[in-house]
Amino acid sequence: MIVIAPSATAVIEALGHHRPGYVWLPKGLQHVLELFPETALACALAEHGVWDLDKRDEFMKAASREKQSWTHSTGIRADSFYVDVLDEAYKRGEGFVSETDVASALAKHWGPMLAQVGVDTDALVNVTEYHETNQKTMQEQLAKSRRRLLQQATSARALRALLVPSAEAQGWVDWKRSLDHDRRSLEATIVALVNANPLSPVHVVFGVEDDGTVVGQVDGDLNPMDERRAAGCRDAIEKRLAGTDPMTIIRWKRLEQGDKVLWVLSALGRDPGTIARTSDGRFPMRSGGQTRYLRALDIVNLLRRPSFLSQPPQ
Repeated sequence: MIVIAPSATAVIEALGHHRPGYVWLPKGLQHVLELFPETALACALAEHGVWDLDKRDEFMKAASREKQSWTHSTGIRADSFYVDVLDEAYKRGEGFVSETDVASALAKHWGPMLAQVGVDTDALVNVTEYHETNQKTMQEQLAKSRRRLLQQATSARALRALLVPSAEAQGWVDWKRSLDHDRRSLEATIVALVNANPLSPVHVVFGVEDDGTVVGQVDGDLNPMDERRAAGCRDAIEKRLAGTDPMTIIRWKRLEQGDKVLWVLSALGRDPGTIARTSDGRFPMRSGGQTRYLRALDIVNLLRRPSFLSQPPQ
């Protein structure tokens, strides 16, 4: 089985965006550059050594006005193009379709025409591969950075800053009275924070009232909660969050405030171009101190640019 990388899916969809069922090159290149500028293919097309700057600007203006000299040869059926992309992937023998394969298929189908508008097709393939490889390295570095960031964000000093009066209104912190909180509501709160804060730490502090009063490790009726029950509540929260898509990875920290014990749940925000979903299929988003649920158009806008930080299968 061969798998297509998320970024390759994005550029293929962009190439066929102008006319569903076909790859229409003038408009397709325009859509790759404008809709998905972070892809390896777009980065390559934006380089002067791949595409002459003046000719690229002239081409883009013509494509925007839908006035170009190419006629019937500008489009092919999308399924035919995809077969060529798959062929390129099989030649490499890597087991997944990459943006480099898309670039190779473009060069195969439109090499002479691309040359007419100033594109060096050999450079297009080579530079796309360079950027794609570099993005994989960046993903690995980002994963390490995310772990360090979460460690820093859960230091004792950083966690105490979560108790300042204005913290909850910032959209990345939420206070809850008790670990024994309604699980469905709590899941929505956490996912909303994750969706609203790409690549940034988010926190839920248990043992604090909405007005900032510290009540400590208590149940919903403000009765003291023993350690065994508190551990059971944390375990139940983790199980609930395991059902989110993607699964929400969290870290717990115990925080003592005077004679009060607080628990802090910390996570990192979503990757750009992705959106987290609750286990019951909802898409919450935090705005200030409020949680709202995204409409279909909101979701589409967030997903227009898929995450190019995800590595294709190895």
